Amino acid sequence: MQGLTDYWLMSDKFDYEDGSAHVIADIPAGTLVIDALCVITTPFAGTSPTVDIGDGDGADDWVDNGDVTEGTAGSYRGTSGNGAAYSATGKYYTSAGQIKVTIGGTNLSAGEGYALLHCVKLPL
Repeated sequence: MQGLTDYWLMSDKFDYEDGSAHVIADIPAGTLVIDALCVITTPFAGTSPTVDIGDGDGADDWVDNGDVTEGTAGSYRGTSGNGAAYSATGKYYTSAGQIKVTIGGTNLSAGEGYALLHCVKLPL
């Protein structure tokens, strides 16, 4: 039996100018990401802003824009009902991976945030 230590990883900041598939965090091989939160620190302004957080397998597999109120500062968790496939089970990264944000909308003039990732490095 072996004890495990979990930790939270804060991503690089993302903002309204980032566009599609902007890398915000690197995940080491052998890491179980248990949960991901989208934290909006500056509300997004513009026409129909969207924020999706995913990885190389899916642009919104962690947090789907349907779960985020982009114009309101706060923390948001993805739900499987909106397409966030990993929200219920997490994801084990057998090889190194990247967490990416995709920002959508038009005429965006403000908005920024971070992803918070709850992780466990597995000694396998």
